[in-house]
Amino acid sequence: MRRGEFIAFEGIDGSGKSTQSRALADRIGAAGRTVVLTREPGGTPVGEAIRAMLFDRELGNFEPRTEALLHSAARAQHVAELIAPAIERGVVVITDRFIDSTLAYQGGGNHLSLVDLESIQSFAVQDTYPDLRILIDVPPETGLARRLADAASVNRIDEAGLMYHSRVAETFRQLAAVHPERWFVVDGSLPQEQITTLIVEAVRNRFGSMSDI
Repeated sequence: MRRGEFIAFEGIDGSGKSTQSRALADRIGAAGRTVVLTREPGGTPVGEAIRAMLFDRELGNFEPRTEALLHSAARAQHVAELIAPAIERGVVVITDRFIDSTLAYQGGGNHLSLVDLESIQSFAVQDTYPDLRILIDVPPETGLARRLADAASVNRIDEAGLMYHSRVAETFRQLAAVHPERWFVVDGSLPQEQITTLIVEAVRNRFGSMSDI
C-alpha cells in the first residue's frame, strides 16, 4: 500500500492556519482522497485532555520546560494513535500545528534551547515528520488582535503579550529560512481565497499524487 502524505500547518495564533487547513482538506477530499484533519495539542483523547490543561487560564503560568514536555507528550500520543497509522493506510494527514510550533513557542517564545527541544521532538515522533510544512506568516500584531477580538476564546497563551508573540513569529520565519525545501511560506495578510489558491498550487507542485486537487 502506498504511504499517505503528511502536511503540517504552522504559524502564530490568529494567522488563519485553522481556516486554511480545513480548506485544503476539503479540496483534497473533493478529489476523492481520504483525509484526516487533526490538530495539536489534541487529536486524541489524551491529547485533548492535555490541551485543556495547557490553555486553562486558571492554572496560571507553566514552567517553560513543563509546557514543552506536555506539548511533546500530547504529540507522542498523537503520532502513535492517529498520525502514523493513517499515513501507513495511505491517508492524507493534515495537522494544525506539529513539531515546529514547539520550537517556535517554547523555544523562541520561552527562550528554551532549540537543540534540547529538537531532541525531545525526535523522541516523541520517532521517524514521523511532515512531507510539507506550510507557514502562514502574519505580523504578530495582526494575529494577536484577531485572537483578542474574540474574548470568549482567549486563552493563557494569547495573554502572553506582543513581545512573546513577536519572538514566536520570528522563530517560525527562521525555521523556514534554514530549511526552505521543507516549507511553503504564504503571506497571511492576503485575501483568504488567494491564500487557499496559493496553498493548493504548492501542494500540487510538491505531490504528484495530488495534481488533480
